Amino acid sequence: MASNQTHRNHYVPQWYQRRFLPAGVNRFFYLDLNPEVVKTAPGRSFIRSALLHWGPNRCFFQEDLYTMKLGAWTTDTIERRFFGPIDDRGKSAVHFFADYTVSDESHDALKHMMPYMDAQRLRTPRGLDWLKLVARNL
Repeated sequence: MASNQTHRNHYVPQWYQRRFLPAGVNRFFYLDLNPEVVKTAPGRSFIRSALLHWGPNRCFFQEDLYTMKLGAWTTDTIERRFFGPIDDRGKSAVHFFADYTVSDESHDALKHMMPYMDAQRLRTPRGLDWLKLVARNL
């Protein structure tokens, strides 16, 4: 396993999450639907708070979500060569349309916005599960 391989895969890019934060705010109120049960001593435990205050680096990610594995060999090619370039081009398109004015850049921004939007459905854990199901049925 390569040491520079990405393992923390954000299915909602951090730059996109930050667009929803008001100026001067850097964390969301994040609801954990399955808060962890912590055992403190034999017969004693407590449930962690379901309401968390987290920054984008801790939200909307899953460890090794896009990691391909074959035995002990792993690669993050899907993240680096597929979602990475789509996100990079999508980021500039999202910024362009957020401050939209008709210009010569409109065509290029639209050309990059469509693949970015398409990728959003498939890159989530639910979307990847759907893709596995469809692939298995083929």
